[in-house]
Amino acid sequence: MQAAAGNSNVDAVNNSPARVASVITVGATNINDARWAFSNFGAVVDIFAPGQHIYSAWIGSNTDVAILNGTSQAAGYIAGLVATIISGRGQLTPAAMSERLNDIALPNLLVNIRTSLSNFVPNAL
Repeated sequence: MQAAAGNSNVDAVNNSPARVASVITVGATNINDARWAFSNFGAVVDIFAPGQHIYSAWIGSNTDVAILNGTSQAAGYIAGLVATIISGRGQLTPAAMSERLNDIALPNLLVNIRTSLSNFVPNAL
């Protein structure tokens, strides 16, 4: 399971469910490969994904879209990636899934991570 790190620009260690060890906690990046300004950060953030200027379905009609920002958009990106991994490898434990995400991520790409032990952005599959 993955969870958004939160959008308060604070250490996610005090946020639920982001602080839960068995959850893959997702921070958001901006279009410049840096931590999105409002994304929470810290050692409990497992991975970062695109979270700025994300086109999303919206209310009003089945063709409406909105451009959104935040860790919820980044968590959705990781949810899709997790589903893709499950479809190819079968069900994995949360720890094994986190390890797999880190295996396919690009290390040392981001700037301004703010005390996160992880500095990964998943590859586009």
